[in-house]
Amino acid sequence: MSDYIAFLAKLCGKWEGSGLNHEGQSYTGELILDPQINSLAMLIHFAAEGSDGTLYHRETLMIGMQSNGTTAAFSVSNNIPGLASFSATQPTTQSLLLTLGNIDDEDSFREVITFRLESGGELFHGYSWAMPGEPIQERSSALLHRIS
Repeated sequence: MSDYIAFLAKLCGKWEGSGLNHEGQSYTGELILDPQINSLAMLIHFAAEGSDGTLYHRETLMIGMQSNGTTAAFSVSNNIPGLASFSATQPTTQSLLLTLGNIDDEDSFREVITFRLESGGELFHGYSWAMPGEPIQERSSALLHRIS
């Protein structure tokens, strides 16, 4: 089991909390982490819904070990057209970053999805991104609490 999967395995279950999106709209976030086939992979579902029922974001992400031993992460969402392939990095034992594109290439779209376990047991789930010509910055995030 990779360090990435081991980190996510500690977080299995359902998480809910409040967040703020890139347009300053508050939302309720729901994140479900579900281990797949002997914890070789994790399936992650996330939804951000406004108080009026507006769906701001829906995403399904799978992260797991490939047969060659490397980690792969793929996402499909209502905000990025098509299947997106992310690279995984683990800057600490309490966090995981999934990166789309070259973060230093300001001529392209870039995104970083952050999962970070906070000292109080909450899960920070954030999206930093930039359109071409823009600096990358955190645009949407939620602080989630384990429900089950």
